[in-house]
Amino acid sequence: MITYADVVALDIKSMKAILAEFVEGEKAWAIFCDHYKDPDGYPIDDSGFKSRAGIDCSVDAILSINRIYEHEGFNENFINTFRFSRERPIIFFPKERGGINQSRYRVFGDRIDHTLFDLKRYFEKKDCKLRAAYTLPKTRKWLQSFDDFPALVKWLHIEGIFVDDGYNVFDLSHNDGTCIEDYSIHYARMWSSAYYEHVVERIAMYRRGQ
Repeated sequence: MITYADVVALDIKSMKAILAEFVEGEKAWAIFCDHYKDPDGYPIDDSGFKSRAGIDCSVDAILSINRIYEHEGFNENFINTFRFSRERPIIFFPKERGGINQSRYRVFGDRIDHTLFDLKRYFEKKDCKLRAAYTLPKTRKWLQSFDDFPALVKWLHIEGIFVDDGYNVFDLSHNDGTCIEDYSIHYARMWSSAYYEHVVERIAMYRRGQ
């Protein structure tokens, strides 16, 4: 069985080989993109996918390769950030076409903080922007397996990382404990340097806690 870890290791090996041959730059990046295999859809290990209520869940990368490239370029920093952010997967959502994994990019510009805020609103029975994804059969069954938002947070083990003690979701545009209170007016496809750095810091916090 090919696992998530196998694919991550293969991607890193490919990055190193391409950079050794072509050095950094647009050509090297283009070649890597042609060879890149996304590990997120693969089982975590030989035992299979992380699952709940009989629903298989795949990894949802907090930092995509394109996101890392935007802020690091394709170089040794890229390799280090990819390894750092993908070796230990954090977020899992049900494997389902049009599900949370796919729709959060379109709606929230890939922002994990506002995705979690939207899930919190779902459990509070408030209007939410990913409602269409939440009503899909597998995703609906998965969501119904949690009594409330804190139960989902505990299943993901992200207490204190993306939410505070009261299960309010941190606004990662800031790094001062500010929590999200409402939806942003505009979700840009490009992240600011500050937001990117704050996300990287939260991943570091998660890794330190493991």
